[in-house]
Amino acid sequence: MRSIRYAIMPAFAGLAAALALAFAPAAGATTGQQITDLTGIPVDVGSLAPCLPFDLVITGNGHDHFVFSNAGFHENATVEGTGVAGPYSGHAEAWFTSNGKNGAQVDTFKAMLQLTQGTKIQQTGTFVLNANGVPVVGNLKVSCS
Repeated sequence: MRSIRYAIMPAFAGLAAALALAFAPAAGATTGQQITDLTGIPVDVGSLAPCLPFDLVITGNGHDHFVFSNAGFHENATVEGTGVAGPYSGHAEAWFTSNGKNGAQVDTFKAMLQLTQGTKIQQTGTFVLNANGVPVVGNLKVSCS
């Protein structure tokens, strides 16, 4: 399953490189941040399986806030608006956080979709990578009601 992070990762790869170059020449400059407005941008937050065989795409209001320093990084993204999953639609919300320190990374997310047809779908997950990039925790819960 893909998360919000993977939907907007190409923008952050370039951003991280640009910020690293921008702050490298300044002595003692060890922190930086970027806020990206996701308003109106369709964000694919991933598969709704086993509830529905479609990805959830949310278009509405949102932001992505990325902060880095010598100690690590923190990213927080939120999007809320109209969710579309194949022929289904409704109100949707998604949250994503990612924290990295000493090479390890912890990602958590939650996505909810209330379909106009009455079905409610919720997903939560936590993924942890150690300093070598090896997954050590993978937890995904999906509920359909």
